[in-house]
Amino acid sequence: LHTRANGKPRVRYYQGLDGIKHVLDDTLTVRDKTLLGILSMRDLFEVPGRAWMDDFVRRRIEAGVFLRVIRSPVKDIANVWPQSTDDLRDVRFASPDFVFTMTSYIYDNKVAVISSRRENFAMTIESEEFTIMQRNLFDVFWASCPAVLPKGRRANGREAVSRV
Repeated sequence: LHTRANGKPRVRYYQGLDGIKHVLDDTLTVRDKTLLGILSMRDLFEVPGRAWMDDFVRRRIEAGVFLRVIRSPVKDIANVWPQSTDDLRDVRFASPDFVFTMTSYIYDNKVAVISSRRENFAMTIESEEFTIMQRNLFDVFWASCPAVLPKGRRANGREAVSRV
């Protein structure tokens, strides 16, 4: 799966937990400091686990990598990794009809794919054309997802009032 010729995509396949961690760590090398993600939180909490992922998020923030992420509400975990300027995270939620069992990241000229525990693998595809296509698909998907507003705010900037 390793192709080294110029102009050809480079596909790398990684098996197991160490491979998944390696691919996640590679996302932190993003040169333009922007990472696009489609995330299955429950699956990332299973593999590689909550503690490792919390450390990964800390390292992402320290590296100054901003994350634009679309999450599956069905696979989400409430009150974890919320919308946060301080944490360099912009969150949107897909329709509940979309259930993600895998996570993908788009960065530089790479697309990373991380499976659930069931298939237990990760891979990267390094290809300018493929990355451009995936980035465009992400942008279309992003535009279709409503923005997450800070708690207690409405789109017009006024305080939201909860009614009982």
